[in-house]
Amino acid sequence: MRNYYQDYKNLHDSITPIRGRAVDVRPIGERRRDWETIRMDGNVVACRLHNTDVVRYYPDGKIGLQCNGWQTPSTADFMHTHSPWSCFKRNKKLWVMVLQVSSVTLVDVGHKQMHYPIPTKGEIVFEPSEYASWRPVGDIVVEKRVVNRAKAREARAPYQPFLQWAKTFLKMSDGWIMHETRKQVIPMERNYFQYRNYNEPKVLELTRSGDDEQFLTALCVLLSSSAIDKRVAEVIQPEPMIIQGANVAMPTTHYDLRYDYESLRTRLYKMVEKVSEIHDRVRVGVSERAQTNVI
Repeated sequence: MRNYYQDYKNLHDSITPIRGRAVDVRPIGERRRDWETIRMDGNVVACRLHNTDVVRYYPDGKIGLQCNGWQTPSTADFMHTHSPWSCFKRNKKLWVMVLQVSSVTLVDVGHKQMHYPIPTKGEIVFEPSEYASWRPVGDIVVEKRVVNRAKAREARAPYQPFLQWAKTFLKMSDGWIMHETRKQVIPMERNYFQYRNYNEPKVLELTRSGDDEQFLTALCVLLSSSAIDKRVAEVIQPEPMIIQGANVAMPTTHYDLRYDYESLRTRLYKMVEKVSEIHDRVRVGVSERAQTNVI
């Protein structure tokens, strides 16, 4: 197996530090990219992105990965470039795909590409294993957020009257919400001729009111995106404004929009989840894919 520690130790020794710096700064790639560096932390070689030692090479052959809370695509790219493994961001987490060989015969090699989540805090460390594969050092605990169905039903119960009302309304209108209807219930900002925005707590308050007018307002707000069909209802041509010496008049187009009930319910339930504790923490094993809802 390749001696990664010695390779990166040699790379560190071959790079001339940038002159005039109070600290030793050795860019690991282009010298202008001084936020991507390599340094010695005692006898450990560390590939550093900004202020985080993202990839750490130990003299005994172990390799550690950490992100220090920076679950970003640029961190994943840096890990991918300076570690032996594929690293990427998926499902809001950083993942490393590590080869593990379980058996070798004359006709076949039993192997798996296991997906490990990079912890938000701390380091995950791998050591060389048999047949040029790797294994984690210590127990790897993976926790997921799983919806508790009983808690979810309880949290969603106050919104069922609104959903039943909205289902009936959309069935009667064949899914259409007219621009004129939205203008009646949602004030328009006259400077930009756009409907007023409502934050999510306000929307949830409207859906719990039990009042038809507020139900209609909530429906128009919730269905402000993800239309399955549309048709032009009105084009508003505002008075010209002088911007940098030129008369500018940007027309605003408004539409009649068509929606389906399932999209409405899904969006409302996602809003409810944000303000309700309906999840349980469940320990799961490492798998051959990037899992969802990993904490």
